[in-house]
Amino acid sequence: MTEKGEKSESVHISCPLFASLCTRQRSMQHTNKQITPNSKEFSSDSNIVNAEKIILKVRRRATTKLLEHIREIVLKNPIERLPLFKAEIEKLIAAFTEYGIDPLPLKDKVEKLMADIAVYNSMRSACSGKIAAEVQHQMVAENKSRLDRAFNLQTSEKCKYESLVESLACAEWNRDKLKREQERLEERIDKLRLSISGSAVEIDKHKSAVDSLLIQKIEIAKTPVLTSKDAKTLKKLENSLKSQCNGVKDFTFKIS
Repeated sequence: MTEKGEKSESVHISCPLFASLCTRQRSMQHTNKQITPNSKEFSSDSNIVNAEKIILKVRRRATTKLLEHIREIVLKNPIERLPLFKAEIEKLIAAFTEYGIDPLPLKDKVEKLMADIAVYNSMRSACSGKIAAEVQHQMVAENKSRLDRAFNLQTSEKCKYESLVESLACAEWNRDKLKREQERLEERIDKLRLSISGSAVEIDKHKSAVDSLLIQKIEIAKTPVLTSKDAKTLKKLENSLKSQCNGVKDFTFKIS
């Protein structure tokens, strides 16, 4: 119980340490109540200081803060990492003695917690390579599904591979066939080129003949045309000459 106008402060935690703490607090409150002047006397002199009450408040606040820090360390860090904070927790627990509180119950509780964590970490490390049965079953099922899919893909790829090999063989056969055909075409091309070369030579020859005949044609065109009158005259002369030639042929000297 607290006096009128005083705000009650309490520490809540489920361990023997705090039960002992509450017992101590009630005992001190009872003592303070016995030595505290009655309300009339207290209200009549506002300068009276109750040292025990002040000390009690300080102890309550200090122990509350210490417990809050310990609780924060324990609850806000991963369980497996709590041993890293063991030294700091022990310092905080030891600080309770400065406020007249026996920290042994809390110390025992923390030491048991640390020991259990050590066992947990050891077992956790030993079991790190193990898996739960249901997880194993799930992994086996997933593996089977992936294996079936991989096998199907492999089978499909094999069919594709065989088809590609067959297509390659067919393409190579066609290539060889085309190669032979190309060789024949190359031979024909060579022959045609020779024939073309010979034909070009003949064309040049014929061109020369054509050019010569064209010149001749021009010359013929420039030659004067024999008229019928000239032809008749020429014919008469020709006949006369023939007659004269015959006369020469038949000519003889008369020798007496």
